[in-house]
Amino acid sequence: IIPSMIHLDSPSLSHEKVALLQNWHLILADANDTAPSNPSVTSATYIPHSKIHTKNSTTLTAVRTVLTIRIITMDRPLALNRLLTSMKSARYDNDLVNIEFYVDKPAKEQTKDYKSVLEIVNSFSWTHGTIARHFETTNAGIFKMWVRHFPASFVPNATDLLMVLEDDMEVS
Repeated sequence: IIPSMIHLDSPSLSHEKVALLQNWHLILADANDTAPSNPSVTSATYIPHSKIHTKNSTTLTAVRTVLTIRIITMDRPLALNRLLTSMKSARYDNDLVNIEFYVDKPAKEQTKDYKSVLEIVNSFSWTHGTIARHFETTNAGIFKMWVRHFPASFVPNATDLLMVLEDDMEVS
């Protein structure tokens, strides 16, 4: 799945394309929640940026998006702090954003950096959703951490999204 943005003010966007995007629940507004000026996008097809809609039998109903962010980490406290700082600075509108920490255990000894990561994870507070903390009892390694904590059964949809991040990443 590759996220994309389609500029709805494009004059080449036909009524058929707009209808297809609406059926896929992909018509969104800009960051200011203003309706695009494309004549194919009417008030019936316009969906504000801060809401995602799903169809029921007769009407469109607003549904809150749930984003789960899984963070894989072990012994890089500076990188983890940088990621968490960037996450706290990001804009989530009114969406629910849950965080799940997955902390791998070092193969040999518990280093000062590993202990710092444990402190960061255990003391982290988050106002956009819930926090879950998972700690490996043996060393898994980065490959197994990805495989174990990215469910094969996960199917993204209009309201439930999953993002897996390593501690050396940042969001904006």
